[in-house]
Amino acid sequence: MSFIQNLTAKPAILDFLRKLLENNHRGEKQVILNELPDRISKKVLDLGCGTGAFSPFFGPDYIGMDISEKYIEYARHKYSDRTFLAGDAQTLDFPASFFDIIFVNGVLHHLDDDTVLKITREINRVLRPEGRALIMENILNETLLSKLIAMLDLGKYIRPSGGYRRLLAEYFNIADTYPIRMGICDYQVFVLTKN
Repeated sequence: MSFIQNLTAKPAILDFLRKLLENNHRGEKQVILNELPDRISKKVLDLGCGTGAFSPFFGPDYIGMDISEKYIEYARHKYSDRTFLAGDAQTLDFPASFFDIIFVNGVLHHLDDDTVLKITREINRVLRPEGRALIMENILNETLLSKLIAMLDLGKYIRPSGGYRRLLAEYFNIADTYPIRMGICDYQVFVLTKN
């Protein structure tokens, strides 16, 4: 196990590192406020929620889901008024059209194209017809700092924004997309609606 993997295996350290590298999540928080103004009254799935850091930005009908049981246990302890589930996003155990909003932050760059397509198909299935998905992903650019972050990141599939666009367009309309700098990390925001 690499040094970075050892650090991120500890939920509290992961929280600290992400806050440090991403300027205390200011960019993500602003995107959430701008793109999901009615989020408090909506049924939300935070897919790949990790340690639950964004759960306070959503209302009582929030469900955080992550494949890491360790992260879920940490989130349950830290945000005891929220619902957190461990599970695989390739097969979501929710009925069709169940959520108004699906939020995915920094997950897809850990997954190969086939897995991303399976997950986006499931997101489409559980999102209501008038719902909205908000996806933020690490992107490649040509700066030295971006290349260094990509080398240190555990995600092996950091794509240029067009790579994500191609995958997401299989199941969604891309209502808006734009780059954003979050601390020292470069992200692309995708606002999605159902086809």
